[in-house]
Amino acid sequence: MTTTEIDSTTSAPHGFLDSDAPHCWPIRAALPLILFFAALLAYGFLNRYQNWGDDWAQYIIQGKAILSGGVREAVRQNAFMTHESSTPPGPVAYPWGLPLLLAAEASLFSSSLEVFKLFNILFFLLLVVSIHRLARKYVNGIEALAVACLFAFNPVLLHYCNHIVPEIPFTLASVCAFIAMENRRASERSRLLSPFAAGALAFAAFTFRSNGILILGAATVRQFLPSSARKVWQRPSLAAILAPYASFFLLGVLWHFIFPSGGEGYLQMLGTATVHTFITNARTYPITLFDFFTGGHHSAVAAILLGPVLLWGAFKTWRKTAHLSVYILLTLALYIVWPEGQGYRFMIPLTPFMVILFMLGLDELADWKSVGKFPPILARAVQFGFPLLFLLASSAVVATGRTPQEAWHPYDQPSSEMFQWIRSNTPGDAVISFFKPRALHLLTDRLCLTAWPADVPKASFFVYTKEFSFWNQGQPPIQDYRNVAALTPVFENRNFIVYRVAARP
Repeated sequence: MTTTEIDSTTSAPHGFLDSDAPHCWPIRAALPLILFFAALLAYGFLNRYQNWGDDWAQYIIQGKAILSGGVREAVRQNAFMTHESSTPPGPVAYPWGLPLLLAAEASLFSSSLEVFKLFNILFFLLLVVSIHRLARKYVNGIEALAVACLFAFNPVLLHYCNHIVPEIPFTLASVCAFIAMENRRASERSRLLSPFAAGALAFAAFTFRSNGILILGAATVRQFLPSSARKVWQRPSLAAILAPYASFFLLGVLWHFIFPSGGEGYLQMLGTATVHTFITNARTYPITLFDFFTGGHHSAVAAILLGPVLLWGAFKTWRKTAHLSVYILLTLALYIVWPEGQGYRFMIPLTPFMVILFMLGLDELADWKSVGKFPPILARAVQFGFPLLFLLASSAVVATGRTPQEAWHPYDQPSSEMFQWIRSNTPGDAVISFFKPRALHLLTDRLCLTAWPADVPKASFFVYTKEFSFWNQGQPPIQDYRNVAALTPVFENRNFIVYRVAARP
């Protein structure tokens, strides 16, 4: 067995204040206080609706199907809506992790947005705790608290507790998988249990988002890095390298027999990718990653200023953080080739690892001994200035009642009125054409296709939106629909017109 002395860069972190010291109990006691204020702020950001994005609707549909025992029927209905629509609204079925979580929450309380959002806050707080614990593996105690505060008080993440989508639980499972990778001890048993647990947690992440499988690549890289529990590098055994894959595979086989995959919809969506998509994503996602620091505002300036610090931290500490960098790069590569751009939402699961590397980069700059030494006070100001800025910004938003709100959404009065009319005045087997089919399917229990002119002749009714916003900015004029079908108006309110569809004479 080959061993090598560990480089000094892999030693335990040292900072200007180490929370392991006996006199630093106030630092350790600060985390509960951070969580308390984060919970208050997150609750203050809550609203009573979901937006027109309609991914949330499919997750709730699948969750209700679990409770009713109608999983196969739900997949069959969504397969019809996906395959018959001219533009697939999404995969045939999303990964079942979030639907299972929603089903559990609904069975304990009720299937309501309020319940789901309160559980979002709970998982958000658990995420803050897990990020603090992971950061503690790389930086000192007070810096780990700064990392925790960056997430606990980030206004974008606080607002994200409103969304019934998998980013928060997926990020939580991912961070826990990386914590498991670090929990290696000197014993052979521990060196096997740690990667086995990491593989199981990677699978937990995979049940929320399929790219959780990329954690396995990071787990393999971690096996070839020195362990902080040992003074020498030790070549990993084949069993330790394969352990994450074994646990992932075993859980995957069991999961496959319980839930249908529905993954063919992903392949159908991937087929719509173009060279333009690749170029656009390659230009935007690396910048979008830094929207974490700008309150969700897309800023190339932030990426230019902060990106070099992150890269410097990754370069200088690669012997202990290479697996973090590998995971970030693998995920970015996946999303660059993926045709459905989602902006900052897709980057949220990468932010814990990005922030840790960023903190390490600031530490390295503060210790820089070359000519023109980076002033340590400036590095510390950045490390602790961002959390303070986030706390002040989020508190001001909640105190003034200026939390982000959308005037037009599926739960406003005109939308609710339109959905109620469809439930009461259309047959149960009607097929509706609507620009957000999964939201309509959830709220009316009718099958629905997308709302492009090619879809309308296949439908019984067509809902035309008179309101224009980001969500339906590509909607063609009504004459394009009249050219392909005979449309008879049967309902109208401020935002919608419902037409009965017949073939053109």
